[in-house]
Amino acid sequence: MLLLFVMSVWAQDPELELPTDDAVVLNERGTWGGIGLPYASANSTDGLGLGLGGELFHRPEGEEDGYDFKLTLSTYFAVNGRYQNHFVQVERFGERNNIFFQAGYSRWSSMLYAGAGGADVLVLRPQQAESGNRQSAPFAMASVSFPVDEFDLYIQGFTRFAAVTPNPGGVLDVDRPYGAEGGGYGQVAIGVTKTTWDRFPLPRDGAYLEMAVLGNIAGDRDGQIEPSGGIFVEAIRWKSFGRHLTIGARGNLTNMVGTQPFFIQDLLPGRLKDEFGFEQPLTGYGRTRTRGDGLWAAAVEVRPYVGRIQKGFFDMALYGSVYAEEAFLFSGTDPGPHMPTVGVGFDLVWQGATVLRPFAAWGWRAEPGQKRRGVPQFGLALKSPL
Repeated sequence: MLLLFVMSVWAQDPELELPTDDAVVLNERGTWGGIGLPYASANSTDGLGLGLGGELFHRPEGEEDGYDFKLTLSTYFAVNGRYQNHFVQVERFGERNNIFFQAGYSRWSSMLYAGAGGADVLVLRPQQAESGNRQSAPFAMASVSFPVDEFDLYIQGFTRFAAVTPNPGGVLDVDRPYGAEGGGYGQVAIGVTKTTWDRFPLPRDGAYLEMAVLGNIAGDRDGQIEPSGGIFVEAIRWKSFGRHLTIGARGNLTNMVGTQPFFIQDLLPGRLKDEFGFEQPLTGYGRTRTRGDGLWAAAVEVRPYVGRIQKGFFDMALYGSVYAEEAFLFSGTDPGPHMPTVGVGFDLVWQGATVLRPFAAWGWRAEPGQKRRGVPQFGLALKSPL
């Protein structure tokens, strides 16, 4: 399923001594590293796809994991032509501020729409009723954060424009939610974060807390303008048990006041705009199928550590992953029925900075008039389930 082509550039002497405790001694200049990734991926929503991605990152001196600068490029096409996504992303962590920027373009020629909120998403409709919708959507996001005492204060802006053609007679065409033929959306978020983890991108110990208020403005193709607002809270805790086991837990809460366009309802909390975090919350119910005006979710993950190989530029760590989530997906102020997920997978961590996570997950959905049953989902993610 996954083919790796690895490249790396090191800003240090290549004759590294590898200590027995799996740590690499870095010199004072820090380290430059990277990965080029021609890959084949698949998920149960968009099918098999081929992509090409790459990351270039710098790690500070004395550090074995993480980075203070990362440039990410990605282009991806589904073989069946249903979906494509292309983006560039820059992350920089400095002493006075942190900067994040992402811009890209997504296009679906057969996008799924099953409604908004848990009651709609849990219903298994015929494929032809949910699919066949066309959407083109460029997007951009930028944020800057500053340290304030023990917290980081951030300001973030996000925008997405969508051109949509509903499938005649399909769910989207019949329901005609706000923005059914596209429009524009902008969001400004002001929030605080507090981080005490021991390392990233896969912490073993520590915690993460984020709280934000959101202000939104949307307009559809008919010129109808809809302001809205909301709150977002996320808390994550990791605890290690010896060297080879980590248990983590995550809680999400968000809720919006006002009307949200349908083409923004898939960007739920935890889904880093746009592609990275799609496989975090509600994994068992499909990517663009899961839409709503808010989310309550709690998840737990058990992550065993298998080992790490470090030979010259080759640096790969392997972890297992077993996780479960309970969530409520809002339609307006209605949380709807509960939406449990269980999943398994493993994390490949390249040079302590890039995460690749193949996974399989199950959610419980039902055909009209029948009992809910487990339905598998699968895919390749670039973030952990927490």
